[in-house]
Amino acid sequence: MSAKTTGDAMTPNQITEMLAAHKKWCCGKEGGKRAYLRGAYLRGADLSGANLRDARMIKDAVIAQDITFGDLIAVLPELFTAGGKTIEQVVTREVLTCHSWENCPMAAAYAAHSVGDVPLPWRPWASLFILAFDANLLTPETIAEACGVELGDPS
Repeated sequence: MSAKTTGDAMTPNQITEMLAAHKKWCCGKEGGKRAYLRGAYLRGADLSGANLRDARMIKDAVIAQDITFGDLIAVLPELFTAGGKTIEQVVTREVLTCHSWENCPMAAAYAAHSVGDVPLPWRPWASLFILAFDANLLTPETIAEACGVELGDPS
């Protein structure tokens, strides 16, 4: 199932169907289909717990009011360094593979233990990042490329 490109948000049932088909596709099961989100309007969509690994997330997909996935990718270097850390301190394979507040990117960038610990001007971006990161829409490689960092081979 592909996302609507008319600017309308997908219905909850459409999102559920898309996620179920994508999960089957990831597992190589019959009836699976890779999620294709070109032009998707996902504002308000509950993607918590979703695994959109390898979904075709196109940069023009709207993820919040007038904010595209491409906008989020473009702001990552500034988001990661606004807390005073260098990009190299935040964008490491160890940090980019952690999905807990112990050593995730926001913890590394801001010593944060929740989104509430992120400075107020950056909190909306941090929230969008966390949603995309936890749904596997942002891979370590995508993040590193956006930040101009070489991760090297995984161990």
